[in-house]
Amino acid sequence: MWLLFIVTLLLLFSVLLKRTSAVAALGLLTVMGLSVTASLFQKPIAWSPGVLGGYAHRTIAQLSTDGILGAIFITTLTIVLLLSSGVLYLRRREWLSGG
Repeated sequence: MWLLFIVTLLLLFSVLLKRTSAVAALGLLTVMGLSVTASLFQKPIAWSPGVLGGYAHRTIAQLSTDGILGAIFITTLTIVLLLSSGVLYLRRREWLSGG
């Protein structure tokens, strides 16, 4: 789920930006920001996509899935919103025909 979120985020960045270096830099900064924020504020943002890596590790190590449903729901919702935003942007720019 984490990898799918990152790929979707990079896809949106590549739609919005023309330079691949800007897409890569913004993608790295976003991933680093999510990871650092998730590690610093574990309890207040237990629903963030940044905590999915920790949940995956805990699930494998302890066979416990406590608290993961909220993060999965928010991540799935965010993926759908990011993809929808990219499609709407492309339609507005007339790069993608509506019919």
